[in-house]
Amino acid sequence: GQCYALLADKTDPGFDYCLAGFSGGGLFLSQDFGGSNPTWVNVTEKSNYAQIGVTSIGVNPANRKEVYIGCSGTHFIEFGYGVLHCPDVTVANPVWDKLPLGVDPTHNLGNLGVSQILMDPNYATTGILYAITPLKVFKIQNTGTGYNVYDLHFPFSDFAIWDIEFYPGSTDKLLIGGNGLYEYDPSLDPAITAGNDADWILLRASSVGDLCHFASVEVTNNRIYLAYDYDELPFNAGDEKIDYMDVSPSTGWINIYNTAPPTTLKLWSRNFEVHDVGGNPI
Repeated sequence: GQCYALLADKTDPGFDYCLAGFSGGGLFLSQDFGGSNPTWVNVTEKSNYAQIGVTSIGVNPANRKEVYIGCSGTHFIEFGYGVLHCPDVTVANPVWDKLPLGVDPTHNLGNLGVSQILMDPNYATTGILYAITPLKVFKIQNTGTGYNVYDLHFPFSDFAIWDIEFYPGSTDKLLIGGNGLYEYDPSLDPAITAGNDADWILLRASSVGDLCHFASVEVTNNRIYLAYDYDELPFNAGDEKIDYMDVSPSTGWINIYNTAPPTTLKLWSRNFEVHDVGGNPI
């Protein structure tokens, strides 16, 4: 199958620890990825999810052995099996738990493909992570004895959710990219009330000739970056832009990259990173 998700331990000087998820082959682990001939072990094949489609990976920032995976069907992200959790993927027979679905019977955590997982940097103490499907945003808390799953009630059914990041300087405010950009501020609805949309704030609307499709988000301490398609045909090449906006004080959106035909570059990705001129992550 196709490789849908790849995560390496950036704190490892040799980049030896790496996880790779495939569309119909499960999750693979390499602990010598930085070598000339890395070896891989399928860490889901001996579970009940041997041929699961893995579309996203989340790792405990304080313990890389603890892993969450967002799952699709064998090939299609529109259908899926929610989120699986393993406390240690390095043991001989890793054990995977399937997280509860949540309360919405139509679009819950279990019947749509989970395209992204975002880990709270303080997960070791909070147990919190987030997961997105094409239509929903979920907050998940590992209590140590079980899992609490909260639907954050993203209210816009015509919005195709594509990416999730933390708002600059925050670990509870979120940015949601897709055909537009939204901010989620939990302080505006602490009870997570269905039908109360006050906690969702439109930062940038979708429009033809501007941000149309596939808005991928990256943040630094005070800056939001967006990579996106700007025409009505999302699979065309040569129709991509990258903009940024400083948050405080706000600069408004500033374009720093723009492709145009006959350019063949395609920025159709959920993830990118921002580096300085020396190649160092910012």
